[in-house]
Amino acid sequence: MSHCIKDNNIDTKRYAATIRMGEADKIGLRKMVDEYPLYNESVVMRAALQTFLALEPALRSQLILTSLQNEDIRLVLQRSGKVLKNGAAL
Repeated sequence: MSHCIKDNNIDTKRYAATIRMGEADKIGLRKMVDEYPLYNESVVMRAALQTFLALEPALRSQLILTSLQNEDIRLVLQRSGKVLKNGAAL
């Protein structure tokens, strides 16, 4: 995945990343791409990253640690109040 940003009157900055995903995550990503057929997997991943970066640093840390322990991050999001128990975002 590569990403370009342009700062105010500064040269364009280009970033690249490699993402490793399990089969369940790949299936979820493909479902999201199917929901928005105008966008490819890279664009959906970039939007997900931007959403993640918009969260508070403490919540991001909790999500990362929970994910590294192969636990469900939905519980962390529910405790933070960002997601309701039925999965709907606030």
